[in-house]
Amino acid sequence: MTSRRRVLAVCLFFVSVIGTGESMGATPSKKYTCKTFGSGVFQNFNGSAYYMRSSCRYYLTHFTHDNFECSIIVQRDKDSLLMSRVEIIINGLITVLEAKSITVKSESVSLPYDQTYLKIFDYGVYKRLTSSLIPLTVTWNNVTGGIETLWVEIEQELKPDTTGLCSNNGSQVEKLRVSPGDFCETPDVSPDYNEVLECGTFISPAIGCLGNKKKIYQNICPKNNHKASKEVKCSFFNEIAKSLCRKDDNFWTWWIESKLCEEPTCPGELKFNETGSPFAPSCSNPNPSSSETVQTCVCTDGKVRNDRVNASQCVRSSDCPCVFAGKIYQPGTSRNTRCQSCSCNGGNWVCSANICPPKCTVEGQFVETFDGKPYTLPRKCRYVVSKGSNWTIKADFSASEIEVTKVVIELFEETYTFEDNKVKLKEKEITEFHKSDQALVFWQSSMFVLVQTSFDMKIQVQMSPIMQLYITLPGNNIETLSGLCGNGNNDTTDDFTSSNNIRESSSGPFALSWAYGLTGGSQCTTEDIPTVCVNSAAEIFAADRCAALINNKVFAECHSYISPEAYQADCIKTTCTCGSNKEDCVCTALGNYAKACTGLGIKLGDWRSSTNCSRFTF
Repeated sequence: MTSRRRVLAVCLFFVSVIGTGESMGATPSKKYTCKTFGSGVFQNFNGSAYYMRSSCRYYLTHFTHDNFECSIIVQRDKDSLLMSRVEIIINGLITVLEAKSITVKSESVSLPYDQTYLKIFDYGVYKRLTSSLIPLTVTWNNVTGGIETLWVEIEQELKPDTTGLCSNNGSQVEKLRVSPGDFCETPDVSPDYNEVLECGTFISPAIGCLGNKKKIYQNICPKNNHKASKEVKCSFFNEIAKSLCRKDDNFWTWWIESKLCEEPTCPGELKFNETGSPFAPSCSNPNPSSSETVQTCVCTDGKVRNDRVNASQCVRSSDCPCVFAGKIYQPGTSRNTRCQSCSCNGGNWVCSANICPPKCTVEGQFVETFDGKPYTLPRKCRYVVSKGSNWTIKADFSASEIEVTKVVIELFEETYTFEDNKVKLKEKEITEFHKSDQALVFWQSSMFVLVQTSFDMKIQVQMSPIMQLYITLPGNNIETLSGLCGNGNNDTTDDFTSSNNIRESSSGPFALSWAYGLTGGSQCTTEDIPTVCVNSAAEIFAADRCAALINNKVFAECHSYISPEAYQADCIKTTCTCGSNKEDCVCTALGNYAKACTGLGIKLGDWRSSTNCSRFTF
């Protein structure tokens, strides 16, 4: 199994487990936590602590999980003594944490960041990274000059091959250096008398809660404080106070009153709260829930963070703006399309009933159900696209290309076949139009054929340059439907109902259940449809041409109604993997966005000319 397929398999496994919402009956995995803070304090996975000051790059931890490799590398600045750089490498994906930036694959990201394999978000006054490939959580806190504390949490039994400073007791640390030949410093530390006295001020009232760890922290504190900044010293004091002495009421009273360290500064109108939810109430999530509590910054007087405009601004919930397709709408404003009108009310959209009939689309590997749920087909198969009481619509994928090559409509006793730019009723070709008691079939143009059924269902087949399928239900549809397009009951939660009437938690098993037999009994090709582009030249071409959806002004009129980002991603995937006809693929993908816009009554300019797609008439 290739590494990419292994990634996909594991992701599907996580989705299938998480998506069920049911208990698996297994006991929760034990969590192992490692911390590093101050100028070189380490609390390893086994709970023991030691001190090591160095400006060298070291493996904080290195381990494997289900054949996925993880390395976390830390480096401290030789002057500030704070961590200047943290590298988190999971299955080759590199995330770099620095004082003022976070980069993923060498590109700067803003929070919240949600990628296929990892998420990064604010967590109280901290920031947190979670992985969907391995049971890993990394949490850290930035201060002026660097990262003052970082902890790593692993939810798996520690394996013998788990290495790094988190598995060390302070001995033989040189073996854990990432680049032994690089120039860096690991100096001896000899604190003076004043630094010992300074630590005594903190350690003395903490003796009761430190217990058998008293001596080790009495020894570490002066080393940590030696020639250290206020940020470094308070990193040590804060970490010991919160993790070891928080439940000691006498110490905690002294700690708050001593003001040995200042409270974290909150931005804008936010106020510091010593213990609160990691996720402060906001316009996007006014009632967050979490069983954990951390130091956090919150709004007061019943207000919430206006995270849609300025996350450090506090507003009443009723004054929250709304967002749609990346555009901000103030309370009381509205947006209208051919299908419905919506008004912004207290951060939420209040919309009229959708007067447009439900529509299902099959554009290559990308499907959107009647209820508006998008997903990607996992393999090239022959699929039942949609099925009613007296009709069935099927689509066959090419074994070589990621595109539909044949559509079959079984309508009562009539069977219509769309293939090789021809439409046939049994063996008779329909060149212009055909009418029967069950359907009217006619060519709308040189590229589109429309089927209008006797019960007012419309089926539009794009015949060229690439076959695509659009099914529109009658507005009064009461049939129980099934297939790739879902059941059309205005509820997306049950769209992934398999042919065995089992509600699947992910699209893969659901879609494959609607594959039907090929000649010889095989339902699908053996290989999964690639999830990433494997040809760098093709990816560059696709990225350049598909960027028109966002950069070309001709599409801008539609951006406020339909977000172009998802269409751009689909365009890149389609174009990158479509073989030799990349111009056909990219223009078809651009046309898909144009069709979606015009379907809402939004008029676009001449997008064909401005994107070099003039020869396409769709």
